[in-house]
Amino acid sequence: MRLSSLVKASNLSYYLRKKPTMVGTRTFETQNDKTLTPIVVPDDSGVKSEDLYEKLSEKFNVKHLSDSTKELDEIKGILFGNFHRPFGLMTIKINNKIKNIFVLIDTSSPRTFISEEVLNSCNLTFSNTYRNDVLCVMLNKRQAYVDYFSDLNILGTDYLREYSSQLFVDFEQRNFIIKSNE
Repeated sequence: MRLSSLVKASNLSYYLRKKPTMVGTRTFETQNDKTLTPIVVPDDSGVKSEDLYEKLSEKFNVKHLSDSTKELDEIKGILFGNFHRPFGLMTIKINNKIKNIFVLIDTSSPRTFISEEVLNSCNLTFSNTYRNDVLCVMLNKRQAYVDYFSDLNILGTDYLREYSSQLFVDFEQRNFIIKSNE
């Protein structure tokens, strides 16, 4: 039976039948070849940039891009939106400035990305000429090499693997915690 037939037969809500809209793709270089890795967020997932400022700030009781006096250690977060996407609160330290940022935890992304907005708040920019360069920052007291992504901050498996992180999710309470080793 085809997927469209299953969807019709099970009478799933309309948003599950819509095709996702591609919001961004990045090309990652491996040792042997180039691989196109799409980052897909469905167009009705409830994850929009204004949510980062308003809804997530309310839920965490911390304003996105606000200054912080100390760096966080663990990553605590919530499952947010229609698809229960994991968003966590982290601190980023660049040029001795510490800022609170929200990140999407994406275990399908091999890299960690910081948004243009975060870079601008620290008076940094990625040049279009050097888009394959990475930036060294401190994320929750740990050194991380990050790339640039236009809209969302994404915590990828490179960071999680580097610090032997453990992800604990409570779907009933709609929250999670990530503990990392030094």
